[in-house]
Amino acid sequence: MGSHISGAEPLLFRGTILAGGTLSNVIDISDAVLAGLIIETSAVNGTLTFQTAPTADGTYQTIKDNEGADEAVTLASGTSAISGVHLNFLMPFRFIRIKSSVAQTNGLSFVLPARP
Repeated sequence: MGSHISGAEPLLFRGTILAGGTLSNVIDISDAVLAGLIIETSAVNGTLTFQTAPTADGTYQTIKDNEGADEAVTLASGTSAISGVHLNFLMPFRFIRIKSSVAQTNGLSFVLPARP
């Protein structure tokens, strides 16, 4: 059994890509540091990219690195977990959406655990 020293409850941001879709709902990650990405339902393998906007209902743009390439992580088939180290590029942003390079046949549910 683990112990929790700080007394703060962990934050869990939940998201979904609907069946047959490629784009998640909007997730507000304000004032949080993401610790990872947990894929809860069986995924179709592909690549995940990330979008951001200044407001929840704003115009979303794909997040790119300093050389103009899309920030992306590989999505393996089945369920998986991705380290927060690979998500550090999301720190300056508040509103995000996750986009799959392929349609998620049965939909995709995921959790972004975080700390305040």
